Amino acid sequence: MLVPLLLALTAVVCVLLFGDLPVFRNTFIFVLHSKITHILGNSVSTLRFLDSHYCNGNLRCIARFARWTIPAFYIIVYSSALWLFAKNTLPLLQNRHLIVVIPSVLINYYTFFMAVLLDPGSKPTCVFPFDELIYTPSTCRTCKTLKPARSKHCSTCNRCVQLFDHHCVWLNNDVGYYTYRYFLAFLLSKVWTFAYGAYLCWSALATTPRMFWHTVTKTNPTNKVSGALFLLCILLLPLVAIFLAEHLRYIYLGVTTNETAKWDYIRYLFEHRLLYRADTEDGCKYIIANETGYTTLSGAQIYALEPKLVRSWNDLQNVYDNGFILNLVERVFPKAL
Repeated sequence: MLVPLLLALTAVVCVLLFGDLPVFRNTFIFVLHSKITHILGNSVSTLRFLDSHYCNGNLRCIARFARWTIPAFYIIVYSSALWLFAKNTLPLLQNRHLIVVIPSVLINYYTFFMAVLLDPGSKPTCVFPFDELIYTPSTCRTCKTLKPARSKHCSTCNRCVQLFDHHCVWLNNDVGYYTYRYFLAFLLSKVWTFAYGAYLCWSALATTPRMFWHTVTKTNPTNKVSGALFLLCILLLPLVAIFLAEHLRYIYLGVTTNETAKWDYIRYLFEHRLLYRADTEDGCKYIIANETGYTTLSGAQIYALEPKLVRSWNDLQNVYDNGFILNLVERVFPKAL
């Protein structure tokens, strides 16, 4: 019963995390992801309607509290797994493994709590320049303050966040300017924890000279626990590793998760020959051709003297991409705002 449950849980999490990636477009995984997120979105919209019309905002207060149940769920499950490991698996191993196990667990807890509790960068300070392509000077319609380049207003946390990547439900916090390094370190520590944990559980099971499945199901409760933990590590390891690889790829490209959608929109305009470049009184701007003339990417009407069609994708430079090493340093060692 435990193995099918773990497989089902892993499959659902995989679909939610990766179902909207371009590689899965027009596949069953993408359709399933769309249906799940559509149902969740409708549920949230219904709750907001009920809250505003009948509950005087009380449901919103309950929702703020309920969002903490997901990080609490992670801590409970992870701590329970560690307790089972310490009680059943660790006694079968040599004490030298504690030199690696204890620091690994402490680092995992530390990076998680730092990513949860730290301010992601809600101070409205302009750290990055406006590229006049995916970011133009504008005012947040909710906060009524200037939106710095590479920032975004998080509707869940109700604040603008510098270098906004995404809102993480597992952290109940935004992954942004100050929290990205802890989020990245947390993913790295989870990959290591699952890989090393799988190795230790396998080593413990190898002390019983029988076939793996027979050892897990037919010998003793200790081996059953070690087998379940081994399967859990093996199932979750590729999931977290792919997620980590995806973020390393974004760092390599010099983009955030939020910015990938913006660049997809730019590519759509480019491929449909709708993106122009024009010299205006305020400098060079990228504009969109439509039935009424030209507008900026933010929707403002603009009058360009001699707009030029962007014919080559190489003409569109990502000014935030400084190479993988510098991009990584920028995320890991953010400057004080």
